[in-house]
Amino acid sequence: MKYYASKNTKITDETANKYGKALEKIQIRCNGMLTPDEVVHSAKHASHPLHNHFQWDDSIAAHNFRKTQARRLMRIIVVRSEGSEGVVDMPAFTSVKMSTQQDGEVKTIRVYMPEASIRSDADLHMQTVQDALKRIEFWKERYGHLVELQPIFDAIGEVKAVTVTA
Repeated sequence: MKYYASKNTKITDETANKYGKALEKIQIRCNGMLTPDEVVHSAKHASHPLHNHFQWDDSIAAHNFRKTQARRLMRIIVVRSEGSEGVVDMPAFTSVKMSTQQDGEVKTIRVYMPEASIRSDADLHMQTVQDALKRIEFWKERYGHLVELQPIFDAIGEVKAVTVTA
């Protein structure tokens, strides 16, 4: 089997094929059950094809994991709003791109802002809508082969058409 990199990834198809074959070997060795623990365990050996994909400096890996935990924390906190449909949970904080001045240079960074601030800023709101559409498109690419979901994909296309022209 030949493996390829999914869209919007930083690895080449050649690297994806190498990684896919390595993952397949691990899966076979583990009776068809591929787990993250087994992948990391196998990749520990410097000669393993997956080794360079991982950060092996524990202090850097620990810091990066804590940032992942912080992102997850900011994503799981919600605020409740009473509307015509009843009580609705909304994200308390949403990730947006912002430009900032650092060392005399303009840089774009991701920050988390209160949903109310985003709704009151037309540019941030549209950025959030576009981000949501990108995520939906990713979901569609991931599960597009499931014909049972075709009505949802059709509805997504209709919403995208209206949003792009708005």
